Amino acid sequence: MPAEELRKHGIPRFDKLDIDWSLDPVQVVSQVTAPQLWALAEDDRQAPPAVTVERLTALRGQGQAISVYVFPQADHGMRGYVQAPDGTRKSTVITPGFYDLMADWAKGCIHGAYGQAYRK
Repeated sequence: MPAEELRKHGIPRFDKLDIDWSLDPVQVVSQVTAPQLWALAEDDRQAPPAVTVERLTALRGQGQAISVYVFPQADHGMRGYVQAPDGTRKSTVITPGFYDLMADWAKGCIHGAYGQAYRK
């Protein structure tokens, strides 16, 4: 849903989710002092990653410890998919390398390739 539509219709539609609409997400993320790992699905239809990557890259340029990995051919939930001719998608498996990236990050030892993911 576009940001403008969320601002106009989000509160009544999503009020039960206890969302604070006054927060600026970039400001919130910029105040995090711990290193951050962001793993994004390149083909995510629910949360397209382009603006997120742009904002995270800008924050990293300002000195934030942010690592961004993008997984191609992955949809929301880091799921691979098969796309039908009509554009609908059927989820298949968790995209290869995602769990390995999470485990290595938690251990503090990022190394090697994680499926087809690439760093931004």
